[in-house]
Amino acid sequence: MAVVEKTPRRGEKRISLGRRSRATRGSGGLSLLFFVAFAIKIYLDGNWNVAIANFALDYVVGSMVLILEWVLIIFGIPIAIGVVWWIRHETKKRVTEIAS
Repeated sequence: MAVVEKTPRRGEKRISLGRRSRATRGSGGLSLLFFVAFAIKIYLDGNWNVAIANFALDYVVGSMVLILEWVLIIFGIPIAIGVVWWIRHETKKRVTEIAS
C-alpha cells in the first residue's frame, strides 16, 4: 500500500509505505535488559575496569549465551506455568460445557 504525497515546498513527490521502519520504532527494551545483565556479569567477573576492546570474543559470546539462558529461565518458567494453567482452565471449561 504505497501512498504518493506531494511535499508542500517544491512539489516533489514522496512515497510513503505506510509503516515506519524498525529503526524508528525502537528496540522494545530487550536490548536494555541484555546490556544491564552484561554489565552485571562483567562486574561479578571482576572485569569492570578492563577496556571492552580487551575482551576476548569467546568471553563476550559465552557471556551472551549465559545471559540468554538466565533470561529464558527467569521468564520462561512463569510463562510455562501460565500456559499450563490456561490450558487446564480451558479444558475444564469445555468439559463442563459438553457435560451440560
